[in-house]
Amino acid sequence: AARDELIYHLEIPKRILEHGGWPFFQDNIYAYFPQFSEMIFLLLFRWGGETAARLFSLACAGLLSVTLYVFSRRHVSVHYSRVAVWLLLT
Repeated sequence: AARDELIYHLEIPKRILEHGGWPFFQDNIYAYFPQFSEMIFLLLFRWGGETAARLFSLACAGLLSVTLYVFSRRHVSVHYSRVAVWLLLT
């Protein structure tokens, strides 16, 4: 699993659900960053567990990849658009 996922995206919603509310995060400063996507992860954890949250991450990556390809295709060749998407996904 990715480090960012373990520290922030999946850990914070897990702890919020465990405590039944917003606990004090003494050991994780990332819990106090803007929380828009984390609230989506929180809902998905409640409905479908960690698998649903990971599928949401995968869907976001796919949507971002398609968006990048379409945008870059207007300005560069197909080859460079594919390279841009490949670099994003790595």
